[in-house]
Amino acid sequence: MVDHNHTDNQINNGEPKPEDFRVPASDTHGHATGMTFRIQPGHERQLRSASNSGLFPYRTIGDVLRHAVKRHLDWLDTLSPVPSVTKEVDNILEIIREDEFRADYKHVLEALGRNIAQSLVAGEVDRARAMIIRIRSGVENMPEGYWRDKYMGEINNKYGYLLNSQPSTPPTNLLDIG
Repeated sequence: MVDHNHTDNQINNGEPKPEDFRVPASDTHGHATGMTFRIQPGHERQLRSASNSGLFPYRTIGDVLRHAVKRHLDWLDTLSPVPSVTKEVDNILEIIREDEFRADYKHVLEALGRNIAQSLVAGEVDRARAMIIRIRSGVENMPEGYWRDKYMGEINNKYGYLLNSQPSTPPTNLLDIG
């Protein structure tokens, strides 16, 4: 019997992991192919809604379409395996996803460092503290694992002093912040 409800890797209660939604636009060599096709206006609205809703880890309509294509090709393979490189592509996607997570990590921490430094330079320690609390809350909502631990460790190491209940003195060298 064919599983018409095929899903990607799953965690608790059949919920997909956020990284399962990410399908890179290019291969490991940076190669990509552009495609143009027509769809019904209602489908376009649904794609826009899915990418903008914040309910899914999509940034663009292209993210939704790449994930949909990958899922559909995987499903077709369960119906009748066709000569393909699906397994090899999946292995490559894992490598590319890891690169994307690493780039996101670097970008997030650099932006956080700039914002915290600007708040501290302006004497807005409470604002910097509130920002760290919001960021930590978001990180705590990440699935358990390597990236959550890495974010949490870096945030605690660099900004833990801001979370003390008593006012603290910011570091004297603001370059140490970010």
